[in-house]
Amino acid sequence: MEWWRREARVNWSKVLKAEEAETGASLRTCTYAGRPFGSDSFVSELGERFGRKWTPGRPRKEPAPARTAQDPTSQFALF
Repeated sequence: MEWWRREARVNWSKVLKAEEAETGASLRTCTYAGRPFGSDSFVSELGERFGRKWTPGRPRKEPAPARTAQDPTSQFALF
């Protein structure tokens, strides 16, 4: 906690204003979304480690398994 007390005295508003506009906006977006802030590779590595998906967009669907001719579910029952 000592580190946090010492670092909490930083005026984060000034720090963020001094940063590039794009970096500040990205940090705000990640903060509101609950997403880690960092490069794409960093975020992917964290996602794999913790079993989370933080990349934007919908996850891709897994392709359906191929059915064989002998598979009874591949034909519709008429009766």
